[in-house]
Amino acid sequence: MTRFAWPIMFCVAAVVAMRITELRSADRALARKTCLFAIAGGILGARGWFSAQYGLGASGMSSYGFAMGAVLVAVLYRRLRLGRWDIGDLADAAAPAILMGAALVRVGCFIHGCCYGKPSDLPWAVSYGPSTPAYASQLKLGVISGAAASSLPVHPTQLYEGFFVAALCGAVLAKGRSLRLPRYCVFLLSVALYATFRFFVEFIRGDAGGFRFGPLTFAQTTSLAVLVAAVWLMAWRFSAERRVRAREATA
Repeated sequence: MTRFAWPIMFCVAAVVAMRITELRSADRALARKTCLFAIAGGILGARGWFSAQYGLGASGMSSYGFAMGAVLVAVLYRRLRLGRWDIGDLADAAAPAILMGAALVRVGCFIHGCCYGKPSDLPWAVSYGPSTPAYASQLKLGVISGAAASSLPVHPTQLYEGFFVAALCGAVLAKGRSLRLPRYCVFLLSVALYATFRFFVEFIRGDAGGFRFGPLTFAQTTSLAVLVAAVWLMAWRFSAERRVRAREATA
């Protein structure tokens, strides 16, 4: 049954994320349609980004690929629908939705046994059975034998990430609007914080294989690029906001 955990949690995450985005958007009907297209784009992006990391034919999906594909398709859909390159309040409305969706998906990863951590002797380390990716990976590496009843205990990195993004989601829902940040900055701040966390959690991920950039994993390199882009865009938005206020003050 564990093999069905991830697709089930992905579907739950998609529904929950779409509903949160819809409720937080000024135009709920448009937000709902945008989310549907974004999810389709996200799936394509997730498969493409995973293939870039592990090669064509590799089975899996990438969270960064999903996010990039979803954002690109959402922007393009709004451009075609509204005739302008402006996604309005959608990005900030979707920020907690994306985070909650990511938390739910990581629960599916935990049950399925993918996105697992490195071996650990911590009290909360978990072992996986023979039908899981964690077990298969350790068997391939030769750290366990085919007679082993379970894998070596590993860091539950899926839950580390799930707890982090769920807490970040709660913070955005509780304080996001009261911060009075420039447009898109709630979304960009969420992205920057996630990228920072993902960079460090990669050090204890046990499945971080595929293409590497020197000592950094593919996901760590992506995290650095995403973090730099998010910080730069936030700085640009704050600068633009100051210019608008200066013009209003002198008008």
